Amino acid sequence: SEYAPVLYGGVAVLLLYMLFFGVVAGGSRRWISLVVFNLQPSEFAKAALALLLATWFGQEKLSATRTGDLVVAGGVLLVPFLYQRSRVVTFLDPSQDARGAGYQQIQARITVGSGGLAGKGFLNGTQGQYKFLPVAHNDFVYSVLAEEHGF
Repeated sequence: SEYAPVLYGGVAVLLLYMLFFGVVAGGSRRWISLVVFNLQPSEFAKAALALLLATWFGQEKLSATRTGDLVVAGGVLLVPFLYQRSRVVTFLDPSQDARGAGYQQIQARITVGSGGLAGKGFLNGTQGQYKFLPVAHNDFVYSVLAEEHGF
């Protein structure tokens, strides 16, 4: 699509805006607050990046066999990655920010370990039920399942 670069550029602008003026929730800045709802530009960035790279490779503007073209594609991919840098660093070593961005991941590990091999039974898990894992219903549902039903 001829609109892929424009769409990608627009999403990059939204990511930059969010980096400075976004709403902080859960220890990270991910949202742009609008009157009716909050917008998470990183979700649009995934689609825009895929569309841009598919357009470039599909129209043979870039080739996967040329190193220089792969560097260009990688450069386009590092722009949104800079936004995600703190999330990647936290994923690799959550203890660097154990009370902030790494808290959820550390608690998820504790939750899985709490259930042991056999689990504590349905709705009997302590970590998930007592909100030690604050966003258990979202990205860490596996942790609660492992605590209640076993590893």
